[in-house]
Amino acid sequence: MKYFLIILLLFLPLSLFPKVFYLNNGDSVPSGTVSAVETRVKLSTARRGKLAHWVLNWGDDSLMVRFNSRNVVDGIDEPDLTISCCGQTASAPGLNSNGGWNSVAVEWTSDSTARVMAGAERLGHVMNLSSLNRPNGTTLCVSAPSGKLTVADLIVETDDNDLSRLMVNCVPESFEVWKYLDSTDAASARLGGAYRLGLMPTADGYDLIYLGGARVNSSSWRQGMRKASLTSTAYQGHYLLQWIDATGRTLPGEHYATLNTREKTLTLDFPAFPLTLRFVRE
Repeated sequence: MKYFLIILLLFLPLSLFPKVFYLNNGDSVPSGTVSAVETRVKLSTARRGKLAHWVLNWGDDSLMVRFNSRNVVDGIDEPDLTISCCGQTASAPGLNSNGGWNSVAVEWTSDSTARVMAGAERLGHVMNLSSLNRPNGTTLCVSAPSGKLTVADLIVETDDNDLSRLMVNCVPESFEVWKYLDSTDAASARLGGAYRLGLMPTADGYDLIYLGGARVNSSSWRQGMRKASLTSTAYQGHYLLQWIDATGRTLPGEHYATLNTREKTLTLDFPAFPLTLRFVRE
């Protein structure tokens, strides 16, 4: 179990383990690239003989779920159930039109196409949109102009495979270069690569800048991205460590680094696992 946690938290690609967050209505979306949103809602005015709607919105974008059964004759007509977004409207016949629970979800594909799905019991495809923005860095809110609105779930899934946010303004050729030497249990840890890192001074310590060597999620890493931050402590050569794993996540917990300039070694300690990585200066 211990080694499974090391592999999971330090080295596996994020595409296998997306982050899922359960939000309260009106909450801010956690950091990361949003890959999907979903909500489950009940509206008291969405009943036979009524015209009602509710809206899921973020930033300048919104998705409206509309129920129109004002002129429906039982046994003859079906309610008009639609979803509107980005100037498009499509039928959503799987919705409950009598005050029951309904779920709506949006998933973004790798080419940023948004797939809208909806249904009372199971999600069915409604439409595809090419111009719907992801709710990155915004808030999610469900609202209705009338009736009692109950929001059971408001879920966000993020995918941090886009690591461009880690790029820093630097000149890699000017760094001290450190290369991976060994670890306390490299065979079990399945390291993300034999990393080469540049040591860049900062106001309160150093940044470790990725220069090469990634094997896990290697297509996402570019020279000049931050791989770790070292913050000075009261003890010379000892630092608090923030490590960014192969997926771009900051590893939670307390971790430490020791820089021995005389022996030209850099030691990274992850005591909760436990795991130690060593680098040597080239």
